[in-house]
Amino acid sequence: MSIAFFTHDAGELEAQAVYEAVMTGDLTTGRQQQKFVDALRAEFGFPRIALCNSGTSALFLALKAAGVRQGHHVVTTPFTGVWTVNPILMLGATPIFCDVDRDTYNLDPKSVAQRVDALTTAVMPVSVNGVPCDYAGLRAVTPSHVKIVCDDIEALGAMRGDKYVGADLGDDVSVNGFWVSKTVTTCSGGMITSGDTKLIETCAKLARHGHGQIGDMWRPEFGYNFAFPDPLAAMGLAQLARWKQKQERLLRVRAMLDMAFGPMVRQRPRTTDTPCEFVYMIELNEGVDKRAYAAAMQALDVPTRPYFTNLMEAEHLRRWSRNCPVAEGLARRTIALPYHWKLTQDDVDRIARAHDKVVRSLS
Repeated sequence: MSIAFFTHDAGELEAQAVYEAVMTGDLTTGRQQQKFVDALRAEFGFPRIALCNSGTSALFLALKAAGVRQGHHVVTTPFTGVWTVNPILMLGATPIFCDVDRDTYNLDPKSVAQRVDALTTAVMPVSVNGVPCDYAGLRAVTPSHVKIVCDDIEALGAMRGDKYVGADLGDDVSVNGFWVSKTVTTCSGGMITSGDTKLIETCAKLARHGHGQIGDMWRPEFGYNFAFPDPLAAMGLAQLARWKQKQERLLRVRAMLDMAFGPMVRQRPRTTDTPCEFVYMIELNEGVDKRAYAAAMQALDVPTRPYFTNLMEAEHLRRWSRNCPVAEGLARRTIALPYHWKLTQDDVDRIARAHDKVVRSLS
């Protein structure tokens, strides 16, 4: 029987919250949304928040509100999912790929310093695998007029020093998402947070046809239909009440996996910050073919995910390929294994045995 790669951590509490929102008529009123915003700000110390219907929409809105337009440059990483870079293209801007740090897998400030130019409007780092990006390092090498828009979609609940990621950016921006695999899930949804009041107000208005949650329909404005439904906000409130419990469950599973794989297999980026639990990524030995590994593991009923491929090899992104040797090397070697709260010790042992067998056959 195949081991599940992922299973969501939601149940009766979330279902009851959604039911109550529907039964009380909170479908598009904004009441549940405001409660969710207030709870997120209280829990994580976020200054201001705008909600929308997905993490992709949130990245798009944040970049647009930051002033990114057609022909502009957005500095970012090739070691991420395509969902990070596509919003740049949606705005007609150009992704400028930079290399990543070998220890954290996150955007390397030294590489960014070399590739910021006169057309750069934003720098968009990613907090890979729940590890906070080096915001201070990036801010130090980025001109003050250039916004840093952090893709923190994997890092809700992570801490940079003594503050939660997204709470310490001043007028720069943090973007988060509530997809099923995230710390807090609402099935789908996105969040932009910043101390820049005008930027957050712009995002909120653009998400609702240009006039916001409750707008003046007598004066039509430009905007999008990126609304976040109240029942999903109600689900988010239920998830938020137990996000630490969810993280503790994953930490117990991580401890089992770490023990099974041992110190010879690198299990996650190295950081002095406090990551949040999101995915269990390992590095394969140099020379082990990643695709062959994935196929062999699947044959043993252990699914994997590439996490990540090199985005510069994607057909629609090849034209902007740059020299990023660390990111390219990581893309050849990193892969994600099953990781969720229902994994048992027997499951973990099966995963480790399958890994050992496959690596020996491919080495």
